[in-house]
Amino acid sequence: MKKVFVSMCMALAAFAMSSCRSADQTASLSAINGEWNIVKVNGQAVPAGEGNQPFIGFDVQKKAIHGNAGCNRMGGEFTTAAKNAISFSRVVTTKMACLNMTAEDRVLKALNAVQSYKVLRNGDVSLLDNSKKQVLLLEKKK
Repeated sequence: MKKVFVSMCMALAAFAMSSCRSADQTASLSAINGEWNIVKVNGQAVPAGEGNQPFIGFDVQKKAIHGNAGCNRMGGEFTTAAKNAISFSRVVTTKMACLNMTAEDRVLKALNAVQSYKVLRNGDVSLLDNSKKQVLLLEKKK
């Protein structure tokens, strides 16, 4: 009887820990929901006045993104395979031509390199490549 009771307690503890882990993951993913200005690309500030302010919006429920890469609007999907892992797919942009496409090119290239995210203490979000180097710094839109 004692062995059965201990086994049941261990099973319940394992179940409780696994459900806490998935709730944790959902809570941290919900932290990126909404629209974010892209303020840095590969450590360099996005220059003001170089077209539209690049931004990205996350719809966590639909696993979709939308935004502006600097000149063109963009949209697509994202997947999360593990806690803090994120990657983008089916990202499409409009095809407007702007005088200076430098910021847009940098944003789109960096977006392709993203493998994970980190919510910073100040509330900003860092999108990281496979070596955990920040490729995009996001600041919540006001």
